[in-house]
Amino acid sequence: MWTQLGFYTHYFGDYFFTQFPLYYFWPLSEQGFLYSGAVPLWHPSNKVFQWISVAALMFFAVKNKRTPIEIISEKWDKKVIASF
Repeated sequence: MWTQLGFYTHYFGDYFFTQFPLYYFWPLSEQGFLYSGAVPLWHPSNKVFQWISVAALMFFAVKNKRTPIEIISEKWDKKVIASF
């Protein structure tokens, strides 16, 4: 379920918030789809999404006492969490 949610939200974001054609049916078709009202990556709305993502990552890292650093070193992860 979470994988599908992640896939479809990414699909939605790429379609409406980038100005790159998307090739949904590749390799069966090389026709690209591009929404005429799509905004460029440097548009303020995309910056808002970026900052919300960073804030959400920080929130869940502190709430769950885990960070992506845990993949590299559990000791470093504990030091990062302790700093908050």
